[in-house]
Amino acid sequence: MNQNIKGQVRATRRILIRVTAIILAIAILCAGTAFAATSETSYFVDIYEGSQVTRIETTETVAEKVVAEAGIQLSENDKLILDAFNPGKDSRIEIYRACEVTFVNADGKEINTIFAGTVAELIESQGVTLSDKLFSSVDVNAVVTNNLRVEIISAYDIIINVDGEEKAVQTTVKTVGDVLSEQGITLDEDDEVSPAADTVLTNDLVIEVLRVEYVTRETQEKI
Repeated sequence: MNQNIKGQVRATRRILIRVTAIILAIAILCAGTAFAATSETSYFVDIYEGSQVTRIETTETVAEKVVAEAGIQLSENDKLILDAFNPGKDSRIEIYRACEVTFVNADGKEINTIFAGTVAELIESQGVTLSDKLFSSVDVNAVVTNNLRVEIISAYDIIINVDGEEKAVQTTVKTVGDVLSEQGITLDEDDEVSPAADTVLTNDLVIEVLRVEYVTRETQEKI
């Protein structure tokens, strides 16, 4: 009888030891999981969209996931600017929305396109390099917006000979008449201009303004 009781006690002890070991293992596993979860340090990201700023506290390290976590939806052609994004550290993300824009080349050809970014980036994407002879009609640092129209404007060096003076000017207007008006040069009814006022400007064009006066004189002659 005593042997049976002792055997049962030993069996019970072995079961208790095994149960205790299982409990300890589960506790260690849970503690490790909890430690891993708390080891992910959160940080702040400011998301700029135009004049609107959204701040989010996150543990995500992928920019697209950070934006999604902030509840901001992106379309296919939207653009994320990540120059100031530093995963795991307080930083910022900038969003450029895709917009319908019209781009006009220097030769007057219009191109309708979808673009996200700055005017400078739009111009570059169209293979145009600005110079002292090519200008943008819109500030190149501006961000494109819907229905924006960006024109590339040519500048011309022009010589105007008028009233005994030679004037060297640079202009972005289109015709001879436009540049005369821009320079405050008026033509009387009898004055002449060469080339004609409706002539489209070209670089190094020389414009001659001829003042014409008709004078009536009376003379007496013997017949």
